[in-house]
Amino acid sequence: MRHLVTRTSVVVGLATALLTPAMPAQATSGVTFTADIVVDGLGSGGHTGEAWLCVSGVVGGTVVTCAGGYNAHATFTLVNSYPVCQAMGDAWGTVTGAVQTSFTWVRVGDTAFITTSGGSLGSGNGTATFTVTSPVGIPCGQTVRATAEGSVWAP
Repeated sequence: MRHLVTRTSVVVGLATALLTPAMPAQATSGVTFTADIVVDGLGSGGHTGEAWLCVSGVVGGTVVTCAGGYNAHATFTLVNSYPVCQAMGDAWGTVTGAVQTSFTWVRVGDTAFITTSGGSLGSGNGTATFTVTSPVGIPCGQTVRATAEGSVWAP
C-alpha cells in the first residue's frame, strides 16, 4: 500500500508540473506554437538544430497569428550528455520572425521546460512536448526529425 501511495503522489506531482497553465492575467505575452524540428544528431556532445515554428498569441500586447505554414525560425545547440541520449538534454538558441527571443530548454523524455529572455517575448516560461517522427526506434547518433507543441508566457 505504501508503494501505491508513493507512486500515486509521484504521478500526481508530475502531472501537475507538466500541465501548462493558462496565460496569467498579469502576463503581457503568451504564445502557443507548433514546430517542425531537425537535429543533426543525438548522443554525447553538442549538436545543432533548426525549427520552423507556427506561433500564435499575444506578444508585447500585439496579436500574432499563424494561419498555416511558419512565421518564426529557431536555431539552437543541443547537448545530450547523459548515458541514454533520448532520456534528457539541454538546448539554447534564438528565435526570429513573428517572435524574437533567446531560449533555453531542459528536456526530460519528451517534455521540455522552456525559459526565454530578451527580444519581443521577454523573460518567459513554458513547456513543449516533442514527438520524434524519424528515425524509427532509438535515434541516438542519427539525424532526427521531430514535431513539437507548446506554449510560453511572459509577464
